[in-house]
Amino acid sequence: MLLRTFCIMAAALGSAEAVDRVVVVAGDSWADYQNIPNVQFPKVFEENGDNRIISNIAVGGSLCVDWAGRYLPALQQAVSRAEVEIVWMTCGGNDATYQLQTCAAAGTPSNVCVGQIMEKLKADLQTIYNAVHMANPTARMVVFGYDVMGFGSDPCNVLPQMLLPDCAGDAFCVNTQFAQIQTVVNELAATNANFDTVNLLGSFQAAGNIPNTAVGQPDLKQYSPVTSYDSTCIHPTQTAYHTIFTNFYTKYFEATKP
Repeated sequence: MLLRTFCIMAAALGSAEAVDRVVVVAGDSWADYQNIPNVQFPKVFEENGDNRIISNIAVGGSLCVDWAGRYLPALQQAVSRAEVEIVWMTCGGNDATYQLQTCAAAGTPSNVCVGQIMEKLKADLQTIYNAVHMANPTARMVVFGYDVMGFGSDPCNVLPQMLLPDCAGDAFCVNTQFAQIQTVVNELAATNANFDTVNLLGSFQAAGNIPNTAVGQPDLKQYSPVTSYDSTCIHPTQTAYHTIFTNFYTKYFEATKP
């Protein structure tokens, strides 16, 4: 009888320890694009023997302003479960792209446009974080500022000239402006508990063996290899997605592997 009671207690304890651990993914096409990142992100967890469940609610083409507004209730619902421990939010790139076109067309200086966009981006990410924290006070939110774009050849080199005409296509000028997304995220992580960031800039350059580059240490004087991006010029290839997600896992998720 005593042995049977012990076995029941042990089974119950084992069951309690087997609670699912969930990572919620939300944001734009760097998490939802032709079912590529949707597959590559959880694949990296599987390759590392990490059994956390990936719940992806990302919407390709969405903006930070969307997640701070119309998508916010869905995000709060997704993260409210007790088993959710991390929320990866990826947004800001589309906000910058769409607003830069309008701003440039109005003849506003590029640096002024970027400053206005970053101010709004910071406010939207703060709103998103506040909502996540309210829905689940123990969950951590992590954001990274994409990677250096691959605007170095036709037809992709047309984009920076359209979005940032004052840069005249100069890689350092363009990359410095887009890198401000990472700066905004760093500032938010420094002032909010449970808000994390990781710098993955330079991932594609390092994978392409560009000298003096490493993950988190890009060469802003040049673009990422053009082979890192597909024909849209803003979405990584399947291989590149796997590369940056592997770096993401190693620099952030590995430390909390079950």
